Amino acid sequence: MVDYETISRVFEIYTWVVAAIIVAFIGGIGLFYQKKFKVNTHYYLFLIPLLFLIVALTSTQIFNYETIYTEVAELLSGLMALILTAKLYLHMTEGD
Repeated sequence: MVDYETISRVFEIYTWVVAAIIVAFIGGIGLFYQKKFKVNTHYYLFLIPLLFLIVALTSTQIFNYETIYTEVAELLSGLMALILTAKLYLHMTEGD
């Protein structure tokens, strides 16, 4: 018998872990660019969405406590990561 709730949980955990790795990787790119070209990229701001992702994942998966606040935390972390990535891209391509 297939337990669809467990499969759903595994996919959700996998998705958020991959998202956290991508955010950390992009922050690392910002750090590299700052060290290489001596341009302030504010790479440390990528820790904020990373922490939001970790808190939301811990709250929903480990403690089984899913509320509107965890959904908002997931949304905010995604939006912050998107905005910071776009800012870093514009900064690196001399778009700003």
